[in-house]
Amino acid sequence: MPFTVQEMRALLRAAESKRKRRGLLLLMRYSGLAISSAATLAGAKLDGTGLTLRWHKSGRPVTVDLPEVVLRAIQPLRGSDPRYFWWTGRGLVNTAAKYWRQRLNRVARQAGIEGFRTYRLRDTFAVSMLAGGAKLQDLKELLGHSSVRTTEKYNAPWDRSRRKRHRRVVRDYIYT
Repeated sequence: MPFTVQEMRALLRAAESKRKRRGLLLLMRYSGLAISSAATLAGAKLDGTGLTLRWHKSGRPVTVDLPEVVLRAIQPLRGSDPRYFWWTGRGLVNTAAKYWRQRLNRVARQAGIEGFRTYRLRDTFAVSMLAGGAKLQDLKELLGHSSVRTTEKYNAPWDRSRRKRHRRVVRDYIYT
């Protein structure tokens, strides 16, 4: 389940004095990146307001524009290796993900959030995209799913256009 607005506010308040944790929460919420990709994010992936998430199979970059609040939070951050925001540039990606997952879990406990999983930040991104009218195909590319069926499996309940279509079908075929 995605985070509610109140839960996101509580998380950000709990991370207020922890700049790196707050920046990571914001990045994940507004980019849809999983913890391993976010924790090892290289600064070179950020160009102005655009964040290159990955390369699509077509050879084109998949980019998301980040809101100003995210850019302000992450621009000054760098790990011990200045090429990265949170990662040292050494060690395994899984180790970096585990390290930051533990820190975000502490923030969630402080915020009083039950059932915190970093993946819920990705869910929150996906649901907000669909609520805003994004198509499942676009969301598939942004999330890096290999099939739209995967995207649909996890996000169909929040697909506004799908719900409208279903209502119209029922109205047109049942009530006429």
